[in-house]
Amino acid sequence: NMITVTYPNWILARSLWLDPHLPLWNPLRNMGTPYLADPITSVLYPPQWILTLLPDFRSFLSAWVVLHTLIAAGFMAAIAYRWYEDRGAAAGAAVLAGFNGFFMARVMFTHCFASQAWLPAALYFQDRGSPVAMGICLALQWLAGYPTYSCLTAMACLGLAATRGRTGMKIFFQGGVVALGLSAVQFIPFLELLFHSSRRLVLDPSFAAQFSIPFAQLAREVFLHQWNRWNPGLQGDPAMVYFYIGPIALGLALHALARGAPRARRLGIASIIFIFLSLGKYIPGYRFLFFLHFFRSQNNWLLLASCALALLGAAW
Repeated sequence: NMITVTYPNWILARSLWLDPHLPLWNPLRNMGTPYLADPITSVLYPPQWILTLLPDFRSFLSAWVVLHTLIAAGFMAAIAYRWYEDRGAAAGAAVLAGFNGFFMARVMFTHCFASQAWLPAALYFQDRGSPVAMGICLALQWLAGYPTYSCLTAMACLGLAATRGRTGMKIFFQGGVVALGLSAVQFIPFLELLFHSSRRLVLDPSFAAQFSIPFAQLAREVFLHQWNRWNPGLQGDPAMVYFYIGPIALGLALHALARGAPRARRLGIASIIFIFLSLGKYIPGYRFLFFLHFFRSQNNWLLLASCALALLGAAW
């Protein structure tokens, strides 16, 4: 993926500085594909414009990782401090958000790595009641290049909004309008691309079940660091199915649950649900759960699980 997707996308983005033109077509993939309409290119993502000015690809990639790790960790710390008013909790949430296994495994997919980093930012501004700032974060997440994470982030923001009643829902919908307006220049061509694509909106269950995680494998991922050293027989791409939050974080999360605070209970329930959904085809009756057939990779539910566990671990 680094060789066939990420590096060519960097070349194309860099060429826009040397030879400015409308970024409509990508001649470097599959004998030519749409460029602006394809989110994976991150063609309209402002950090990519800036970072492609760096002298080489390695510098670009290093800066990309540092920038988005700081975004994820910083906003997760801001949420934790806002909720718990404790600097230790904020620091713990930052570490768990910026360095957990799911987050770091996606380094090789720069569009995924950037997109997931904006989840805590959107949640923070939803919680603060700032629809414009939340809309900007959602728009940046979309432009970063991975629509699945945008859908999951919208779902998480909607869940948080629901806990605040009518006021929270109003903020959510206002922020959504801002996000759609800011990203329309890329979102509308994407919808046209999707309309003409052979990919259906609701996928065949067998296709959507890719990167489903067997229960035993998921249990090892939750509890054991570098678990593949003990059992190298891995099912799925490690960069896609890897998930690790750590025994210390799990212990703190269980301690927070034992204290019985309402917010901790909600985070605990959410974590269990999202981890369970990542089982995909291993869930009994999966074929009939149509809402799981929108995504090609069921492991993506672990994005929300890692976020919930980071906040729950900071709640102890």
